[in-house]
This record gives sequence, C-alpha cells and structure tokens, in this order.
Amino acid sequence: SMITSFRANKKHARDDVSKMSTDITDNFSPEEDIDDDDRLVIDDDSLTKTSAKLGSIQTRTYCCQHCEMLTTSAKSYLHHLKENHNTNVSIFECDICDYATV
Repeated sequence: SMITSFRANKKHARDDVSKMSTDITDNFSPEEDIDDDDRLVIDDDSLTKTSAKLGSIQTRTYCCQHCEMLTTSAKSYLHHLKENHNTNVSIFECDICDYATV
C-alpha cells in the first residue's frame, strides 16, 4: 500500500542520513530528530500577526515637511519630494506594486 511504501522510503532516507560522515552531521542525531508523526503545523495566530504588520506598513501616512502634502503611498511621497521640492534622491521603485525606497 501507499502507507507501507511511504514508511519504507522514510526508513531508507533515515538510513542514508545515518550514513553521513560525522564532520557533516557533528552533533546531529537523525534517529532522535525524525519522528513518524512529523508534519507541518501552521500557527493561525502567526498568520494574523503577519497580516496585521503588513497592514500597518501599507496604511502609513507620509507627511511632506516642506508643504501640507499627505499620502499613504511611499512612491508618491518620494516623487513629490523630488519633483516639487528639488530633493536630490535616487528612487528605487517596483514597477508592479506601490513599493519605493531611496
């Protein structure tokens, strides 16, 4: 069956790892670190925190120190400084999204 084949392949992989030279593995013990129940677990809380962090970056407001211009776009802000206030900056920007930096 597929499960038996998977376990056989996993054991074969485990045997190959065990044969590695000690200078590569040093203090690594494959028998201790490989478990039959190994699986990928995604913590939903970490995804929420990442989304919240990304959201706060995208909603940042840029205020021009030379005039009353306000924008939520870094690209617009940097172009405003360069074009309206002769600020000497090299703008590196993404052609696909609104990302820009100096």
